[in-house]
Parts: sequence; C-alpha cells; structure tokens
Amino acid sequence: SFCCLSVFAGENTKEDDLSHFDTPFLIGDWYLMNPRPEESAENFRAIKLSLGSDYTFSIDIQKKDYSVDHWEGMYNANEDTIVLGLNT
Repeated sequence: SFCCLSVFAGENTKEDDLSHFDTPFLIGDWYLMNPRPEESAENFRAIKLSLGSDYTFSIDIQKKDYSVDHWEGMYNANEDTIVLGLNT
C-alpha cells in the first residue's frame, strides 16, 4: 500500500502540468480557415497553430497553391497577447 501510494505521488500527469501553466486554455491545436480562398486577398487556405505547455509552438500555413509553410519555436503568452518566435 505504501509503495503504491509512493508511485502514485511521483507520477506527473497531464492535468498537473496544466495546473501550473499560466494560460491553460491556450494549449492545443487552433485552426483558422479561409472561407473563400479564391476570392480572398489573403494567400492562405488554412492555418494550424499548435501550442504546448512547455512554451513551444508549431504553425503550418497552407497557401492557395496547397503548399505548406512550417515554423516552430518558443512562445510567450499573457491575457491579451501571444508572441511567437522568441529568441529568433
């Protein structure tokens, strides 16, 4: 019983990680779709932004010609601003 309790206490769950993160509702995958890419002046069909609790991000931008630009790095966030690409 003691050993089991010790193992459980040492376990680091995903919920524990999120409780120590300043903005837990930002974590995950975010999608932005261009509803009319053929008519839009913007050169994208879809954007996928992934934010991790370790302050890493990746972003994939699918352009009108279906090619994809990819970036990744570190980010910072507060209540009203997300800064992508710290230390770049």
